[in-house]
This record gives sequence, C-alpha cells and structure tokens, in this order.
Amino acid sequence: MASSLKWHTTFAGSSPVWPSEPAISTIFSIASEALAAHDARVEDRSSLAVNFFAQGAFNKHYEIVVPNHKDKFLFRVTLPVDPFFKTESEVATLAFLRQKTSIPVPEVVAWSSTSDNALGYEWVLLKKIEGVPLEQRWRSISMDTKLQICERLAAYATELRSLPFDQIGSLYFEGINARTESGSSTDNSQPIKFMSSYIGKGVDVGQMMQTAWITSGVEIAQSEDASDIDSDCDEDLVEEAPDMLNVCETAQGMIVRLFPSADPDTGHTLYHHDLNLNNIIVDPASLRINAVIDWEMVCVLPQWASFYYPKMFLDVDPVTEEEPPIPADYNDESDYTIIRRDRWDARILRRAFDRYIEAMCKHQNSSTCSPDFEKKRTLEDAIEDLTDNWRGARAKLRDLQSDTEIGST
Repeated sequence: MASSLKWHTTFAGSSPVWPSEPAISTIFSIASEALAAHDARVEDRSSLAVNFFAQGAFNKHYEIVVPNHKDKFLFRVTLPVDPFFKTESEVATLAFLRQKTSIPVPEVVAWSSTSDNALGYEWVLLKKIEGVPLEQRWRSISMDTKLQICERLAAYATELRSLPFDQIGSLYFEGINARTESGSSTDNSQPIKFMSSYIGKGVDVGQMMQTAWITSGVEIAQSEDASDIDSDCDEDLVEEAPDMLNVCETAQGMIVRLFPSADPDTGHTLYHHDLNLNNIIVDPASLRINAVIDWEMVCVLPQWASFYYPKMFLDVDPVTEEEPPIPADYNDESDYTIIRRDRWDARILRRAFDRYIEAMCKHQNSSTCSPDFEKKRTLEDAIEDLTDNWRGARAKLRDLQSDTEIGST
C-alpha cells in the first residue's frame, strides 16, 4: 500500500512524518531478490543481514550485508516528496556522472520509483561507500590538506562545466520524463528497475524540482481576512514593500547587464548545490575522496552557478586582517576564537577555489570562463536575499553596480 506524505507543523516550521515504519522483513525480501538478480554470487539469500544504518530528512538507510561478498550495500527508503521524479532524477544523475566524469559517486544496483509496491515507499539499492564523512576529520587536518581537497572539488566543478547542456532542469533517462499523468508507461511504473538495463542510456533534461511573492503578500496583509497572528510582520511588509520592489527592479537591471543575449556563459551545467562536509566521504587514513554523495534534487543550472563555493567553506569574511589563533578545543562552542578561525580558513579556501578555477579556464582556453562569474555569483546572493534580507540584498547590488561601472570605464 502506497504511503502519502504527512507533515508535523509547529510555529518553527514543518517537518515530514513517516506514515509507517518501513518493514525490515519487506526490505529483506526486496533486497535479496534484487541482489540475486544483480550478482549470481549471491546464492544463499537467507543469510543476508539487514540493519538500520542512518536517517536523513526524507530518507532512511539500511545496511545490507552479504556473507562472503566483498561489497556491502545500502537500501535507502524515501518519502514521497516528489513522487517518481525525485528518485528517477537522482538515479539518472548518478549514472550520468559515473559514465561521463571521474567524480566518485555511489553505484546504483536497483531502484523503484513507485510507492505502489510491497514496501509502500520508493527505494534505491546502492553499493555502500566505505569511509567516513569529511566532517569527522575536518577539524584535525592541516590547511595544506584542506587546500588539496578544495582543489579536488574545484576540479570536479570544472569537469562538470566541460559537459554543457542547452537548458536548465533535472536529468532523467531518455524518455523517462515523458511519463503521463496517469502513469501508464510500463517502463515508468515497473516496481523494480536494474541499472544493468540502463547502462549506456542517454539522459534528457526535464522538469526541475523546486518564489516569494512581495506584491501578493501585501495584498494578503491588507485584506479583511488577514490573520492577526503575524500582524507586526504584516505591517512591516506593507511599509517596506516599495523599497523591496525597488531592490527587485535593481536586480532585474543587473541581470540584463550581466547576462546579455550574447553572453558566453549562457550554457548550463550540472551543479551539486549541497556540497558540505557530510556529503564528502573520505578514506579515514589517506583522506582521499572516496565519494561525493547526496545528489538528490540536483539540477542543471547556468554555467556560472557551477563555480559557486561549496557549502563547506561558504562563510562570511573575517572581521579583521589579523590571523586568529587555531582554537585549542573546537568542542568549546562558546569560544569565539572558533568562529574567527573558521571564517579565516573559509576565506583562504574560497580564494584557492577561485584560483584553481581561473587557472583551469586559462589552461583550457575556454570561451565559457567569463571573468564576470564572481559578479554573477554576488548577484545570485543578492537575489536569494531579496525577501528574507532585502537590505542586505540592496547593499550587495550597490557594490555590484559600482564594480560593474568601474569595470566598464
């Protein structure tokens, strides 16, 4: 029986609730069938072990151990956040990366992109990546090692940029995104799919999985039916809306200036928007990157956006130009030295990331490596702040206008 998504809502926000706990016995049955079809060496299916491994916002992971088999596996059960499309897109993205790049990513064995199955949820069976999240080692490694990792990530970004697409959206296997509303496609609705049947298959760019409304917000706040719960916020919105809209108009003007129709950066590329310390799996001894994980809801975006900084060193600049000391104890959360050092380190890594990108652009003599990509990155920051921090957005846009005018003289 398929499970529908439920939410628990509080004043602080909403979080998904699992309608039912995935049955271990059903996971065992599905995994054993899928593994036996995948690998003839999996003979004694009764000896498979299934154990809960980890849980994220929308997924639960179970480790599958096969006796006398060199690989372990992960069985990921997922909530129906975006039924069919989220699973199909992630699987196609991982297959594309494995076929077209050197970026280490998990290997998919089998999957089901319908919850109309015995488990009641969509699922993906993958080979387990050995190693630890970089988060567990980050504080203890040297800056030289951090810079090496930073350059490796910049190399991955450059590699993705060399595989351009002609439109934005999410990746799907060829023909898969043509799924009808009734779900009548046999290929789209089958309960178990095996990656062995899709190796070498091309991908298409299809629908994207992801606006804030200032004008409509004012209309709601001024309506007779407006709630009294957020009356103070409503009054602020009505008062500040003209300035907010003015900032939006400024942003639109900057878009026209930085993205002319003949812009060489009008191509598009796949971009991992959540590249943080927990999504990079490294060898605990050598610190070699074993895998970049969590490619859920990753999309093809404009080329320049692919050079945005990874979240792992996306921090504000230091408050002073004097290098802060390395904290004696990173566990002391009340120590402001930690924040100062993190900001210092993050700036060093951001600069190294940019230097590597620029060097690769010159080496490749790429016409798509525009010197304006940092300005475009700043513009994206400002656009993201338009409703939550419109004053900050206005400041960024003013600085951007000034830099652009200076650069044009």
